[in-house]
Amino acid sequence: MSDILLEVNNLETSFFTHIGEVKAIRNVSFNVKSGESLGVVGESGSGKSVTFLSVMRLLQHPGKVIGGEILFNGEDLLKKTTKEMRRIRGDKISMIFQDPMTSLNPVYTIGNQIVEIIQEHNNVSKKEAKDRAIKMLDMVGIPSPESRFSNYPHEFSGGMRQRAMIAIALSCYPELLIADEPTTALDVTIQAQILSLIKELNKKLNMSTVLITHDLGIVAKVCTRVIVMYGGLIMEEGSVKDIFYNPLHPYTMGLLKSIPRLSSNKTRLVPIPGTPPDLLKPPKGCPFYNRCNFAMNICKEEMPLYYQRGLQKAMCWLLDEDAPRVEEYERQKGGVRSGA
Repeated sequence: MSDILLEVNNLETSFFTHIGEVKAIRNVSFNVKSGESLGVVGESGSGKSVTFLSVMRLLQHPGKVIGGEILFNGEDLLKKTTKEMRRIRGDKISMIFQDPMTSLNPVYTIGNQIVEIIQEHNNVSKKEAKDRAIKMLDMVGIPSPESRFSNYPHEFSGGMRQRAMIAIALSCYPELLIADEPTTALDVTIQAQILSLIKELNKKLNMSTVLITHDLGIVAKVCTRVIVMYGGLIMEEGSVKDIFYNPLHPYTMGLLKSIPRLSSNKTRLVPIPGTPPDLLKPPKGCPFYNRCNFAMNICKEEMPLYYQRGLQKAMCWLLDEDAPRVEEYERQKGGVRSGA
């Protein structure tokens, strides 16, 4: 039996606006293995959230999946009916959204919202659902879960609301949990607690986790494998160790340079110059061409191939055997060890 839980092949997603087609996701392929924790990183607008909203079939108009396949346990989710997807969402696949305040219904208690999900997907009594809901609140570290069960969202702090969202997402013991910027708007202490909780539950429940973020520091703490996205494409993919200590793509190198570090030297952060590509008119070559310090003529004219280095792959012409040797690029492939 395959250990691949989710397999996305040649996914294409567009937004059909009044000014034209925005090609948000372009020929994206990846997989998520059973029990693993996958990080998906990139700047805002790189396609991270849209990719997984496509997986969940939660895209709103004018967004539409126009190509590819999304296989979950070998079954193509794009061929499922709306009713079939409702049975899968919240049961087999759950998602934690960015803002817990807008994701929770303010007029229902936290407990009732968890009970509703449990009863939607499981043939259990209201008492059994309530008992499980209290157990879930306790599991995610909410104190006095029996009394907190009857609280409304406004009676919870930001961190507690995020824990409640995690409890809702886990209430049916999903095989795959997708967390979209789960620490947004939380202070540093609460961020650390939420990340620790997700990592602990990933092991305890043996579920697969996808963590969507723009913060490579978060990925280093929680994930085992990383996908780097830019311009609606996957630029690089590899283990956390590969990405941090042997980055192959100049975009990944740029992200690593922008991470704050504890150091005695008071050096400025190094931002990536320029702006992301216009996906109304996506470039025919590498989307990072106009921001790359190592760009060549071919990068502008032709889309790079994916080059494999062990279990790591990247989409960059500099990895071609006929590419010129660029000393600074070779140095920055040392990742965080070289100061990249």
